[in-house]
Amino acid sequence: MARWILLALLPVVAGISLAQSRRLAAIIGMGLFSLMLAATYLLMHAPDVAITEATIGAALVTAIYILAIRRTGRLTVVADEVPGLIAREGDHISGLEYEILAGFAKAQGLDLSIQFVPLRRVQWLVAHREADMGAGGIIPLPEADDVLATTPEHLPTGIYAFEPNTVRPSVAFAPDY
Repeated sequence: MARWILLALLPVVAGISLAQSRRLAAIIGMGLFSLMLAATYLLMHAPDVAITEATIGAALVTAIYILAIRRTGRLTVVADEVPGLIAREGDHISGLEYEILAGFAKAQGLDLSIQFVPLRRVQWLVAHREADMGAGGIIPLPEADDVLATTPEHLPTGIYAFEPNTVRPSVAFAPDY
């Protein structure tokens, strides 16, 4: 009786695994399918095939798939905090750029991972392929190492220092990292 239930559930589990949009959920479903298949082989009096299916199909292949998607299933973005665009607020991240990145990652079926670093490190991490992209539209060019494509500036950033009793402010522009 249990053998027939497992046989009936195999195509259902396979279909659910194939219908998953998240890669990790699909891999877990495939591992469950392999375990159910191993149990079916065991109930059909083929213990050698059951052991092989459990060790190779469920354990080894699932582990290899998880290792393979560990980096590919994630969009790693490095950013410097800019209030209103991307910033930490307590235990969550908020801002316009965060919403854009989260929507893009969801549409691509990726997990969004944001690492906050000082501004001078953003371009270095992207250029050395330690991150997939930098916040603000900084991406590596695939045909050249250490060359980045960036979005054009809309407004130069400046720091204005006002000295007392002066008519004109002295301007010091922010360093270009």
